[in-house]
Amino acid sequence: MPSLLNLPREIRDEILWLALHHERTPPAGREQHGEEERVVIKNVNTSCLMNGKKVFYEPRPALPTAVPLLLANRQLHAEVQEAVARLQREEGRHCKVDVMFLEEKELWVTSLWTPACFRVWDQAEVTIRMVGVIPDEDLPVRKTLWNDSTGQGDFCIYIHSFQYALDCFLQAGPTGTAPGTGAEEGGAMVDRHMVVKHLVLNFITPTTDDQHPLASPRERCRCLSARRGPIPAEYNLYRKKRMRPEWVADTLCLLLRYMNAGASFAGTEHEEKYASLMFERVGFVTVQIDGRPYRELDVGAHVKRRESYVDADTRMYEEDGVLHPVWIKDVMAARAAAGLG
Repeated sequence: MPSLLNLPREIRDEILWLALHHERTPPAGREQHGEEERVVIKNVNTSCLMNGKKVFYEPRPALPTAVPLLLANRQLHAEVQEAVARLQREEGRHCKVDVMFLEEKELWVTSLWTPACFRVWDQAEVTIRMVGVIPDEDLPVRKTLWNDSTGQGDFCIYIHSFQYALDCFLQAGPTGTAPGTGAEEGGAMVDRHMVVKHLVLNFITPTTDDQHPLASPRERCRCLSARRGPIPAEYNLYRKKRMRPEWVADTLCLLLRYMNAGASFAGTEHEEKYASLMFERVGFVTVQIDGRPYRELDVGAHVKRRESYVDADTRMYEEDGVLHPVWIKDVMAARAAAGLG
């Protein structure tokens, strides 16, 4: 019977190398994967106001590529370990995740490439794609992710949803967790203490057609207003236009400022801890548009500047005669422990 072990070692090494580099295909849309095939993860801690109800994951997350190979037999276990060690030496610890911004009302998160089980990632590449258009029946009742959920203007459901997806990544990893392992409501919480040295967010320009053209740069305010509730009749045409990727990226960049405020305004130490999760576990953020550099966020430098929103309930500590929020001191210690500086 043919067997991988019957092949010369050099050929086996090449096969294992190719297997570790295998990438999955992202979903094309709702018609390819029915809505019932996606689940909401409930077993991660978060300070997110929306609690992830607009963020959907695969019910059976893909295992890291190396896992089934490691379980085959002792010889392959040893050879796969050598291949993973070579991967770390030559390319680093990388993963790829797809976030499908589906019909502008849901985020579908899919792990595309996770070669092995790592806790510290040198780079996590996240592709954000806008797929599908908003169904007409959803607009009058304000079901889009652009709806302002808090009355605070900029902090739309989209920002809260992406924060939840980031919280899931930093606790459960790129493949997430599955029902039956505590993902259902009330299940055991998961925190694998993931650290990402370099987070790359690549926003892709959506496909267009005659009925759904790409909006012009000057139409940003009208396009957003057309997605946020009752509008004048003349704004109807802006509902059909596709959002530009830089608008989606700019809105997401508010996440850094929002989470900073969230850590200081948190009502409990538990909420404060998870509001500052990104500051503890992410080193540097690069924002791209179609693979081209757009913005950069040095998370460590932001923390070291000790800028924060405070109110009467914010816990403070004194250093050199100056008061700073306690969460910043805790974050700096956590970053040092994670090797982020």
